Amino acid sequence: MRDTLSRVSIHGEAMMTRETYGKVIRALLGRATRRMRVIGLISVVMGLGFLAIDAANSYIEAAALVTLGVLVALFLPWRIATLGARNAAPAFTAPWRYELGDVSLRISTPMATTEWPWSGMTAIEDHAEFWLLRTGIKSHAIIVLKAAFAESDRPAVAQRLGGWLGHAPSSR
Repeated sequence: MRDTLSRVSIHGEAMMTRETYGKVIRALLGRATRRMRVIGLISVVMGLGFLAIDAANSYIEAAALVTLGVLVALFLPWRIATLGARNAAPAFTAPWRYELGDVSLRISTPMATTEWPWSGMTAIEDHAEFWLLRTGIKSHAIIVLKAAFAESDRPAVAQRLGGWLGHAPSSR
């Protein structure tokens, strides 16, 4: 399959938006966010349970559990996403340029230009507005914006990405 994919580079360009970047962060933090929400919910239920059965030595401890649960379940995931988007603000000032070559993926953003060899990719995830290419680095992924490529070219890009990685993209 690799022979049929080689010889031609695919080029694309698109603007990264704050909204899309937020979706990327949510996709990357999916399991961690769910864990935070479950832990927060357990804390809230415990606090409310202690209040209901009057088992708390004081209402302050039960209220603290409820407050902690709300913070962990709701505020913490939101804060992580907003801080991530704020720190990435320079990336929203100019288009992201992609070159999908024979041996590597080259990405030029306003912050840096990087080149990733296909051999360093471990998986691909297909999302509505982007593909996430997973690397061997834990919790690290490369963002490939679908908007960078013409609608008619996107199936071919997805096929090429999957072909280089040895499997089809998984939908999320």
